Formats: sequence, structure tokens, C-alpha cells
Amino acid sequence: DISNAWGGLEGAEKGYEEWLLNEIRRLERLDHLAEKFRQKAAIHEAWTDGKEEMLQQKDYETASLSDIKALLKKHEAFESDLAAHQDRVEQIAAIAQELNELEYYDSPSVNARCQRICDQWDSLGVLTQKRSEALQ
Repeated sequence: DISNAWGGLEGAEKGYEEWLLNEIRRLERLDHLAEKFRQKAAIHEAWTDGKEEMLQQKDYETASLSDIKALLKKHEAFESDLAAHQDRVEQIAAIAQELNELEYYDSPSVNARCQRICDQWDSLGVLTQKRSEALQ
């Protein structure tokens, strides 16, 4: 009886050890993803800082034709840069989704930050379109 109980105890210990190792790997993955999310979000937020104000400027209203042409070139360059950052926003959203799926403990703040980034991204798109139309 003791030998059978001991065998059962060793089996339970092995099962718990496997679960514990899997949980450690999951937590390490979560920690890595959370850090990656924070870094990408911080880089994106630094890039977008001041962009909305720049897009809302009405500097073209009193500009000469040559100035408007220069503003248009600058705006086209910004549009290209904006398109290049689309991938970063998608990566941020994908990491946030993965953190949710892995049941990250701080998912609410990750989701809130991701939502702010996506909302700001949408706003930048609208403002870019409006400025483009105004410059034309």
C-alpha cells in the first residue's frame, strides 16, 4: 500500500512539475510580449507626438503658390511616412491580442493603451486626408 501510495505521489509530483515548467514558460513569454508591447507603443507614441497639431495647421491659407507646392511635397512625404508606420500599429494590436489570449494580468491597461493608439491612428488618417484636400 505504501509503495502504491508512493508511486502515486511521485506521479502527482511529476505532473505538478510539468505544469509548473509550462507555467514558467508561459509567464516568461508574457513578460517578453509585454515588454515588446511597451517598447513598440512608446516608439509609436513618440513618433505621433505633435503630428495632430501639425496636420491641423492652416499655414497654407496665407502661403504663396511656391510655398503651397513646398507644403504639398512635405505633406506627401508625411503621407508616405504614415503609411510606413501602419505595420507598427498592426504589430502593436497583434501583441495586445496575444497578451489577451494568454490571459496577461494587466490586460486592461494594455487594451486601453492599444485603443488610444488605434484611435489616434484613425484620427491621424482623417486629419491627413483633410490636410491633403485643403492643400489641393
